[in-house]
Amino acid sequence: MWHPPQPPTKPGDKLLNKRTHKQVGQAVQGDTTITVELLETSGCRLCGEAEMIVRSVLKRRRHVLRAVEIAGDPLLESSYVVRIPVLRRTDSGAELDWPFGPEDVYRFLL
Repeated sequence: MWHPPQPPTKPGDKLLNKRTHKQVGQAVQGDTTITVELLETSGCRLCGEAEMIVRSVLKRRRHVLRAVEIAGDPLLESSYVVRIPVLRRTDSGAELDWPFGPEDVYRFLL
């Protein structure tokens, strides 16, 4: 299994609660924390696979993952319904379309 280089961690660095998707903890000052969004729909098997891959990379980095449900939002549905899962950086708007692996996610976050 591939493991990206692990940055130094500090107490309190957390991602999101996997069950509730709520942010826990806070980034420390000076961090280069990036919020990444996983555009998905409930019941999407590929979205679940994508989330596991992204979380495996993010647990070694100081980034925050936010799940974005596209169902019910006409604008998001029209843009992403045939592309999900899609990983999107909130700082640059860059997107990574499925399929992707841990190496792809790691490079995407650099």
